[in-house]
Amino acid sequence: MTRGALGSLDPGARRAVLRYGAFRALSSAGFATPFFVVFMIGNGVTYTDIGLGTSLMAVVVVGLEVPSGYLADAFGRRRTMFLGQTFLGLGTVGYVVADGTPDVLVTYLAFGLGAALRSGAGTAWFYDTLKGHDEEERFAAVSGRLGSYVKYVSTATMVGGGLLYVFEPVYAVTVGAAANLLAAPVVLSIPTSRDADDADDGVRPREAARLTRAFLGRSAVRTVLVIAVLASGALYTGSKYIQPVTFEAIPDGGYSAGGVVVPAALLVGATYGAFELSSGLVLRYAETARSRLGLGGTIAVA
Repeated sequence: MTRGALGSLDPGARRAVLRYGAFRALSSAGFATPFFVVFMIGNGVTYTDIGLGTSLMAVVVVGLEVPSGYLADAFGRRRTMFLGQTFLGLGTVGYVVADGTPDVLVTYLAFGLGAALRSGAGTAWFYDTLKGHDEEERFAAVSGRLGSYVKYVSTATMVGGGLLYVFEPVYAVTVGAAANLLAAPVVLSIPTSRDADDADDGVRPREAARLTRAFLGRSAVRTVLVIAVLASGALYTGSKYIQPVTFEAIPDGGYSAGGVVVPAALLVGATYGAFELSSGLVLRYAETARSRLGLGGTIAVA
């Protein structure tokens, strides 16, 4: 990772980006990702509970997007990221303890608060840091390369989570929660950028709303937004059923290949890891694809 997009940054920018990468890797650890739905269902949670929880999360995220951006400007990117990641970490703890509707709602409320607070703050900090080192024109290339390595780490943790789940299901979910909680203090090790965390330059909520309306007034933006909403909404909803359907499709004893039995949980973890790995490869070459296909062509392929 010290060559290419990251290796050519000046030392100060590289150190800051690598610390941010450590935070991203911990917050994206996938120990529990392939299993949290089946784990929660096993604890007595219903699909209705999960549907209510995810709906609450969506409402919270949408309602707090503009105010959270103001908070990031007024109180600093790092503080906002730290608070957001703390809520997200508490949400992952909910996976471990939730056994009914109230628990699930509190869990997804924490996720909604965390996602809204962290949304944009990390990207803003990243861009401002590169800008402070006169490297902002390389934002897409550097963020794509860093994102790909975060995906590789996530791949390994998903496979590791499969091994833990075979041994004891609660271990995989607990280790995933611990990684997310640990990511919060790591945020505090990230240096402030030269442009971030300056309360005097913040955009006020009314101004943010005006800018948002102007941005959404563009027909091209609305087209991309509709496509993204439909695609992400369908995928997110369907993803909640992938785990139970997959576990039901795999024999209880796992698959046997050449006399070696592969447990179901390990197979599911490896499958999720393969998805994450391919996503990391796509991220690595996203900027190359954009330069060859153009922005519209890249979106169409996606």
